[in-house]
Amino acid sequence: MAVGAALNGAKFSATSFIGNHLGTGLGLYFGYDMYKDERAQGNTRLGSLGNAALAFVLPELMGFGTYMGYELVKNTPSLVLSGAQNISQTVREYERDIQNQAPFRANTFVDSQQIYTMRQAGMALAEQSKYALQQSLMGDEARFMHR
Repeated sequence: MAVGAALNGAKFSATSFIGNHLGTGLGLYFGYDMYKDERAQGNTRLGSLGNAALAFVLPELMGFGTYMGYELVKNTPSLVLSGAQNISQTVREYERDIQNQAPFRANTFVDSQQIYTMRQAGMALAEQSKYALQQSLMGDEARFMHR
């Protein structure tokens, strides 16, 4: 009963408890992530710890919503640039794929004696059919004209 009264007197609410600890947890995560990034870039331990401490404290000082807005504004230019680069790279890949899909683009055509002979036979057949059509038309004309 004493615990319930103490909690009521302190106006304990679960949302404020979660909100406070969420900010602390995010601060720890952002601080640790900042430290790893700074060390990976070759910065000193002291400089990396300073930046990590700032990343840890900022969510607590600014509040969760304000800090998320700050991070969004801070990272927007790099997000836009990386998005544009990804779109440009995808367009180049699609264009390259389309160019490589053209017929005989990647192949070299070798004209052998057999292929040459077959092509000549096909052309001769086409010429014969053309002449046959002309002859039949001329024959039809002659029959029509000499009635």
